[in-house]
Amino acid sequence: MKKYIRLGFTAVLAAVIAAGCGNSISNTSSFGQYNAMDTVVAETAAAASSFDNGMGMEYKNEAGYEEEWEGEAEEGTPIVSNRKLIKTVSMEVETEEFDSLISKLQSRISGLGGYVESSSTNNSSYYINNGRYANYVIRIPADQLEELVGNVSELANVTRKEENVQDITLRYVDIESHKIALQTEQERLLVLMERAETVEDLITIESRLSEIRYQIQSYESTLRTYDNQVNYSTLYLSISEVKKLTPQEEPGVWKRIQEGFTENLEDVVTGVRDFFVGVVVAVPYLVVWGAVLFLGYWIGRRVIKKRNREKGERKVWKLRKSKSQTDEKEQSEKKE
Repeated sequence: MKKYIRLGFTAVLAAVIAAGCGNSISNTSSFGQYNAMDTVVAETAAAASSFDNGMGMEYKNEAGYEEEWEGEAEEGTPIVSNRKLIKTVSMEVETEEFDSLISKLQSRISGLGGYVESSSTNNSSYYINNGRYANYVIRIPADQLEELVGNVSELANVTRKEENVQDITLRYVDIESHKIALQTEQERLLVLMERAETVEDLITIESRLSEIRYQIQSYESTLRTYDNQVNYSTLYLSISEVKKLTPQEEPGVWKRIQEGFTENLEDVVTGVRDFFVGVVVAVPYLVVWGAVLFLGYWIGRRVIKKRNREKGERKVWKLRKSKSQTDEKEQSEKKE
């Protein structure tokens, strides 16, 4: 079974290289007796067969990364011993000592060789005091991830924790295989370029080389990204400042009664304190509004007094007028 797998891999790799060269160079007769297609296929097959050590497939790329094919998994999937794993951890924690936790956390991260990729901190507003909170994206060496998670658990109260491991081994090996195949094709094309006899052949080879270089750079960029994600795990950390930590276990009946009574008593004390503080803080407003109300009251009384005085004067005037008319009437009656 292993022999068939090795032969199949060799045949597929040779076919890929042959197809690439066949598409890029349509006519090789101008190179005399030199048959480019046969040479590329033969050298590629030889290179592929050199990977076989009789116990399975093993090769080392330019970066020194070794892949060992130890056998077959279900449905013919090869098993790789040196796996590429991307680890991420998400944590939500709470603390009563926000500033101290932030300081200790940054010290631990630096000590473990990690760094903070991004962070955001929100302070409580003047009118709404719900506590501060912060969000961190931390990159840490993969072998130090567990220690950092343990440190965070010791420094703060963990309310949520989620771990995720993504295995990209097969994807990584596939991309690296494509890269190696393209590099092999590139070397063959460079040989063909030196032996090119016409401008048309030279232009065709250069065009294909440009495509290959672009694809190789793209694969290398992807591999570097994967290496960074594998070598440095990611910790998403959310920190909340609270007045009281959330209990880790469900308390008993008497414990709940005690805690409930204590919380209510604290709420009453806090309410009285907040009311006193509110009154003291509102003194400037009370003085201003008191002055405004007093001024309004004083002006109102003056207006009312003035109206009452005018009303009394009109009443006296009417009485005098009525008395004068009565006297005149009596005098006219006496004369008659």
